[in-house]
Amino acid sequence: MQEERYIATVDFGTSVISLSVSMVTAQDTKNVYFGKCNSEGIMNGLIVNSRNVANCLRPLIEEAESQLEKKINKLVVNWPRANVKCLPINVSLTRPNPDTSVSKDDIIYLKDTARDQLASQLSDSEDIYDIVPLSYSIDDLYQATEDDIEGATSEKIEGNFLAFVGRSKVRKGILKVIDELDGVSVASFCFTPAYPSRFVINPEEMMHGVALIEIGGAITSVSVYYKGVIRYFRSFAFGGKDITNDIRTEGNLTLSLAENIKKGFGSCMPDKLYTLEDKCLYITRSTGPSSTVQVKYLAEIINRRMLEIANTCIYLLGESGYADKLPCGIVLCGGGARLLSCHSLFYNLSGLRTRVALPHYFESTEECTHETMLLFAKKDLSLNCAEEIGLKKPEMPIHEAEPEAEPSLFAKGEIEEVKAADHGNAPKERKKVEKKEKETEKSGNIFGRFLNVVGNAFENGYKNAGEDNENE
Repeated sequence: MQEERYIATVDFGTSVISLSVSMVTAQDTKNVYFGKCNSEGIMNGLIVNSRNVANCLRPLIEEAESQLEKKINKLVVNWPRANVKCLPINVSLTRPNPDTSVSKDDIIYLKDTARDQLASQLSDSEDIYDIVPLSYSIDDLYQATEDDIEGATSEKIEGNFLAFVGRSKVRKGILKVIDELDGVSVASFCFTPAYPSRFVINPEEMMHGVALIEIGGAITSVSVYYKGVIRYFRSFAFGGKDITNDIRTEGNLTLSLAENIKKGFGSCMPDKLYTLEDKCLYITRSTGPSSTVQVKYLAEIINRRMLEIANTCIYLLGESGYADKLPCGIVLCGGGARLLSCHSLFYNLSGLRTRVALPHYFESTEECTHETMLLFAKKDLSLNCAEEIGLKKPEMPIHEAEPEAEPSLFAKGEIEEVKAADHGNAPKERKKVEKKEKETEKSGNIFGRFLNVVGNAFENGYKNAGEDNENE
């Protein structure tokens, strides 16, 4: 495992496109960049204009690369929550050797069989987002987990799965956006409701029973968890963007101003405004008359739409069949959950205790999706979405030094070089000349060695004579 790696996640929302980069080490995980911008080219989770989406995402990637001094080459992308169907699948496997223990390969084969069985039943316009195992059964054990059956002996294994199926256009649209970004590819897809962050919903809540309601810009979804896994999922096309449109229409405001007023002064329950009940917002315009909006009237506008969203969520909880199995109540996340008194509204309507999720690695409940993708991708120890930016210095051309020209009376080019004609006997004559030169060189070497021997003899003789004279 690398000492330091980076996980880059992208959330293609209907109202906001956001990019997150987190640094993962063996000891800690830390978010090092988060950026977002208003989305263009996305409608209800479906990318309708890949170029506009790429133009929104590209500056975020460039900004992250500039801050981190890293090159982002991979992205973890979430599947949208709109138009998703939940299909139960039941698959059984007869083992040829029932006396041997159930292995990891048997369970993987069972999952692959479920995926292949579902794929054969879908049309070309549908795509499998994910398949989650609900329970397993063997000869003497029912409604067991994967850890319970692994290592047991059984003749037959049965698996119950929940598949999430969406439109194939979603994958094609995302891949087109990534193609617009040079040097970037998709590392993996993640269907976030199937893998909630353990900080948003802890394992005890998932085991006893809890509902996660995510109020996004255009989509609100309801996920029910029981005995540790997701049991139900549904979504509908209402969200915070509809509340903003209501404020814009009633107050005759621009969309951006209506969004800012909603975030700064909006409340879901007019009866709990207390001191703000009589306050008014004075809106001045550069062109046209000024206007006022009463805070209580603003809360009434939000209350009408939030009642519609909350009642729909409660209806879906009853449809799931787990409404009486939620002792841990409701957990709210998404941008809509930040509205004042949102959790109180859901508590009053459902009677279930309600709280707003707070992610661990991020600052706001809007980033719960990024935290889920981060923890999902972090399990792949080989995944690294960024690399060092290699700055290669330009290589200077190497010129070999030309040998100095011998002094001559004539300038270069004044003497015409005459080449001898190459006749048929020229190769033979050339060989004779080369042989003669070698013999001369050899003889010269012998003569040189002879002179060296004689010189050494005379030198030794003079040296010995000098020593005898000194002794005398």
